[in-house]
Parts: sequence; structure tokens; C-alpha cells
Amino acid sequence: NPVTSEDIAYFASAGIEMIHSDNKLEDRFNADMFDKYFGDSQLALFPKTAQQVSTILAYCNEHHISVVTQGGNSGVAGGAIAHNGEVILSLRDMNKVREIDSVAGVIVAESGCVLEDLDNFVQEHGFIMPVDLGGRKRCMIGGNVSTSAGGLRYLRYGSMHANVLGLEVVLPDGRILDALFSLKKDASGYDIKQLFIGAGALPPHQNELWWRAQSFGARCELEITDKTTHV
Repeated sequence: NPVTSEDIAYFASAGIEMIHSDNKLEDRFNADMFDKYFGDSQLALFPKTAQQVSTILAYCNEHHISVVTQGGNSGVAGGAIAHNGEVILSLRDMNKVREIDSVAGVIVAESGCVLEDLDNFVQEHGFIMPVDLGGRKRCMIGGNVSTSAGGLRYLRYGSMHANVLGLEVVLPDGRILDALFSLKKDASGYDIKQLFIGAGALPPHQNELWWRAQSFGARCELEITDKTTHV
């Protein structure tokens, strides 16, 4: 269903930041980075918490409003573009590192953290991110996980499936799935997080993730990596 003034009023009453246009939003929301794919969304929402994401998705699910999640919009296949006027759910304001364990080499970060910012942050603690991409200045870690991005450090440190320890996910109906685990070994049952890594544009929305960082010269998980080089 198209977005109405009542829908906009509801999101405003829930305290959710937004940008709205009677025509369509500017190209930074409606065009990909190479200006190859274009959309026509009139509304972008900027949640700051998992609860706000839950509020958005529960309402849109109930009122049959389509949603496109948008991170750094650095993809090349148009997957983050609202081709049919969908509401844009932007990760822009979910950009905080919640925790870092310098002993275990583990961080918990929100899905809107830019990859280069995360890498710079963990380097201050003697680690590096186990993933590196050409779009590091723009891409966000939630999108990296959702697309199971490979990148320049893949052969040394492994895939997203190997490096993500846990996820918090909002399902399409607004329910929040808490699968945030920091243990590298977990034999407690089904590894639910793997369903969402590499899921691409499928509906669940990632909010936070446990990530192994790498100590330089050692194999880690998203573990973070120490700056000592071992030959």
C-alpha cells in the first residue's frame, strides 16, 4: 500500500526521525552509487534503536507497506533501492560500537557502523577487522553481513559465516530475535544466525552483531586481529 499522511503521523508520534517528500526523495536515497539504478521512495525512516525498528516493521507489516533496508547504499545490484516506492529504513543512525573485549578480540556493534570506522576503532585496541572491501568508506557492517561480503582478507581470516558470533534481528512482523552470543564455541542447538548471514534483501533486519576481530598475524573470528607480525 502507498504511504499516507496517517502513516507519517504514526511514525512521528513514535519519535522516529524521518525525511518525507510529496514527490520523491533526493538521489542519495533513490539512486545507487553508480547512478545505474533509481527508485521513487517518498519516505525514509531513521531508527536509532532495535525497538524503533520493531515499531516500524510491525506497523508496516500490519498495514501492508513495503520496506527496503538501506545501509551505505554501496552495492552494485540495486538491492538497496526502493524501485516501487517502498519506505526506506535507513541504518544511518544505528552506528555505535556497544562493547569491545580486548582479551577475546570480540566487538558488538550496531549494523549501521561504517566498515572503515570500525576498522580504525579496533586498530586503536591492537586489532583489525577480518573483512576489508573497496567500499570500506561507505559500506556498513550490517550490509556486509547480509550479503556475506568477501573482500581482501577473506582467504586469511575466513568468511562472514566464520566471523560473526551472534546477531540481534528484527523479523518482518516486528518481533525481535536475540541471538547475540559472544562465545566462539556454541553447541547449544541450531545456529540460527547463519540463516541471516548472506540472506541479501530478504526481510529480517539486523540491529547488532557480535563480531570477531583479528590480532595481526593470527587467525581470529568478527574477532578482531594484534598488530604483531608473525612470520
